[in-house]
Amino acid sequence: MHSIREHEPSWGELYLRELEVLRPIFPNAAFEHVGSTAVPGLPAKPVIDILVGLSSVELDVETRTALRDAGYVSRRRDTTGRHYFRKGNPRTHYLHVVELDGASWRRYLAFRNRLRDVPEEAAEYARLKRELAPVDPGTYATAKAAYIEAALKRQ
Repeated sequence: MHSIREHEPSWGELYLRELEVLRPIFPNAAFEHVGSTAVPGLPAKPVIDILVGLSSVELDVETRTALRDAGYVSRRRDTTGRHYFRKGNPRTHYLHVVELDGASWRRYLAFRNRLRDVPEEAAEYARLKRELAPVDPGTYATAKAAYIEAALKRQ
């Protein structure tokens, strides 16, 4: 498990480097760097979250094979149609494959942009993440999800 670290400017470079791996797999996709590593100054676990927007989230065998060959392991496809992959041991990347301009796409970008645009929101989120860091991953994820929902309602 990763611990929370102060923001590292290299996280943006790691995102751009990973796009070189992903663009051939998803030639018609839109990509966004999301999550805490995408917010300058925000502490984060050093795992790069990449949002992939597609016109259809149905992934064929060739795409799944290419992702596996690139080191991505499928974690799940949830009821909203989002595919979730992780890479590395310890984790280095999370890949969220969603419908371009769909509800999940808009939600990820809205929260990232709120953290980028509202310093008080980013500071409060950083405080919460540090407070939650020592708890189990399930509690951490649940508390973060509740915070994100509340933050999106404040927009």
